[in-house]
Amino acid sequence: FSVFAPVLFRSRITTSLLVTRTSRLWANKP
Repeated sequence: FSVFAPVLFRSRITTSLLVTRTSRLWANKP
């Protein structure tokens, strides 16, 4: 578990960043 913990944490960060980017793009659209 200790080995997969950082991987899951990193994946969560990347997914959150992608979601924020997409949400911003959609918000910028009229």
